[in-house]
Amino acid sequence: MTVDIETDPKWRALRGKLGELTLSAPCDNAFVLDAWGNLWCSAMSAKRESLDAIVTATDAALRALKPPLPRGGKLDRVVRLHLDAYLRSFGSAYILFLLFPASFDVDHVRPIVNAELPRIAALTAALPPPEGPGSSSNEGFGAA
Repeated sequence: MTVDIETDPKWRALRGKLGELTLSAPCDNAFVLDAWGNLWCSAMSAKRESLDAIVTATDAALRALKPPLPRGGKLDRVVRLHLDAYLRSFGSAYILFLLFPASFDVDHVRPIVNAELPRIAALTAALPPPEGPGSSSNEGFGAA
């Protein structure tokens, strides 16, 4: 049985926290992605073109990272290409991606993210697998 991420309280809690962050940062949208470029959650729905640009920007940042994120790499980066964004890694496998409407002051945004990141990390770690119980990679391989 798959999890309905629109109604599951844990998914809704993360979406709500990301929504709060868009107000305090202030940014247009906030996303959580993983180290493999998969989008996990966002504060608000986004257009397909925006999602593609977010995944592309995240992938480029991850490819440039030495060591890789799951092996101790860290992201704390401003992206100013086709979009203005702030990427911040957490939990060794996740990225917080804040999308801004224009140039922004990272020195203003970073302390806001620092204050909110522990709660975002805890909410992300508490998420059930979107495909339902037994769908995580460890369970799929028979390891806990």
